[in-house]
Amino acid sequence: MLVPMIAPFYQGKDQLQRDGAMRSVCLVSMTIMLTAKTMGYDSSSMIGFDPIKVGELVRLPQEHVIGMMLQ
Repeated sequence: MLVPMIAPFYQGKDQLQRDGAMRSVCLVSMTIMLTAKTMGYDSSSMIGFDPIKVGELVRLPQEHVIGMMLQ
């Protein structure tokens, strides 16, 4: 029931699509960090980097964005 509703909900709503993607990135990052902690590793999210430059360095396609970096 929900699957057919997803495309029309997001279609043509760029900001809503980006917001949803960023929420997903945050949840995945949190899961990775919690998993790392259970394995004995400390980690944190990074700030202070230039996402455009990082995108260029990793040859990220123009229509993609860096959601988060972990260290």
